[in-house]
Amino acid sequence: MSYDLFFRGRNSSAQLPLEEFRAYFKKRPSVEVEDAQACYSNERTGVYFSFDYGETEGDPDGRPHLPVAFNVNFFRPHTFGLEAQLEVARFVKHFDLTVVDPQTNGMGEGEYSKEGFLRGWNAGNEFAYRVLVERNPTANYASLPSGQLEAVWAWNYTVPRRQRDLGDQVFVPRVYFVAMAQGPPRTMLVWGDGIPILLPEVDLYLIPRKQLAPKPLPASAKSDTVLVSRAELAGVLSDFKHRADALACCELFYEHTPAEIVDFVRSAKKPAEDPQMLAFDQVLTRELLERARKPRA
Repeated sequence: MSYDLFFRGRNSSAQLPLEEFRAYFKKRPSVEVEDAQACYSNERTGVYFSFDYGETEGDPDGRPHLPVAFNVNFFRPHTFGLEAQLEVARFVKHFDLTVVDPQTNGMGEGEYSKEGFLRGWNAGNEFAYRVLVERNPTANYASLPSGQLEAVWAWNYTVPRRQRDLGDQVFVPRVYFVAMAQGPPRTMLVWGDGIPILLPEVDLYLIPRKQLAPKPLPASAKSDTVLVSRAELAGVLSDFKHRADALACCELFYEHTPAEIVDFVRSAKKPAEDPQMLAFDQVLTRELLERARKPRA
């Protein structure tokens, strides 16, 4: 089950040669172009979809589409639509296109709009949730509230901008989803050795220790890793500047690691259990799951 979108030029003679299609997508970040397909896959957010170049049937009245189809799978976190919309909008603007949208509640034929895309995507995605949950009513799907998913997505999507703004002396981490033995998915980031960092609020902080590892380590080990919670870290961060962002974060900007950070990292204990990484597409939107599980009226 997927969201499919087709494109049309503004006049009947409009064309989009394969060479122009390939050249455009080769310049886009997170896109791999192979033959007649452009596959988008953002490792920071886990979002993926494709633009495929090939023959299209066109409309019953004989008017052809351009030979490009966009496709993104349903039964995904709703944030897939937020990111896909950005790429589709850029593509439409670059080539000055209109769209042919066959989705229920979609745009139909005509001008592209962000609102129309998201309306069709969200309606189709919610329908897919209901269908697949009804087929597998006892499945235990990992999920988080939509607001939390969006905050993590927005942070990860804009990590490169923050990193450019701050330069190489400060680390801007990506946020991950992980599973523990009990409870819902947690958010986690990796913060090596207490280095300078723009530190967002997450549930868990995985800290590889080398310079700040307690001594002595076992003879065969040069480093180890500890896991701490937000509550454990909160007291150490109280004197640092906090700021609002996609995720609230703390500016741990320093030339030399402060003594309180050194002491905290060195005294942290190894975790009782190791977190298990979750793929971004495995953590679904909780509100959609809850509505899908409600009996039909």
